[in-house]
Amino acid sequence: MLTRVEVVKLIFGNLFPWSPLLHWAAGGSVVNRAMKYSAVLLKDGGPKTYKATSVIAADNTEALKKVKEWTASLDGVAEDAWLQITLNGVGIRSLRPGEF
Repeated sequence: MLTRVEVVKLIFGNLFPWSPLLHWAAGGSVVNRAMKYSAVLLKDGGPKTYKATSVIAADNTEALKKVKEWTASLDGVAEDAWLQITLNGVGIRSLRPGEF
């Protein structure tokens, strides 16, 4: 009888030296990987940046929470500042003034 690792390698070959599927086949659990999100405070939602940061989070909800904590820690946020959160250049969330 074949092990899970052998079955996965038979089906998919050795395309990647490590993958979550092989990790699972070896008996490990698949967990969310932390990703780097970018957050920017924009003037009127436009190209001018007031402040920017990045956070490490496992998912969008955790990223939003961490970014809101970051904005709360700032001395002051301009009244016309929009908050935009991105992951790999893709917009995850955009908040109008007063929503964060």
